Amino acid sequence: MRSISKEKIVGMLRFVEEQGSFIERTTKHLNSHHDFLTSDSGMVLFNSTCMYLQTIGETVRQIDNLTEEKFIVN
Repeated sequence: MRSISKEKIVGMLRFVEEQGSFIERTTKHLNSHHDFLTSDSGMVLFNSTCMYLQTIGETVRQIDNLTEEKFIVN
């Protein structure tokens, strides 16, 4: 069993929280998913949001690996 730094996991979880907050702040003005498609800036925001979501998913996967699949049980 590998040694897990509690501080490392907490830091990764804070990163996920910050990423999620950024997504909320930058998309709160949108009324519908269609707003992503109505302009070039909407498409840029869509692409950015997708990249942030991918980063969040990858970070959660890393946390799960560090905890030997005990972080996401179900």
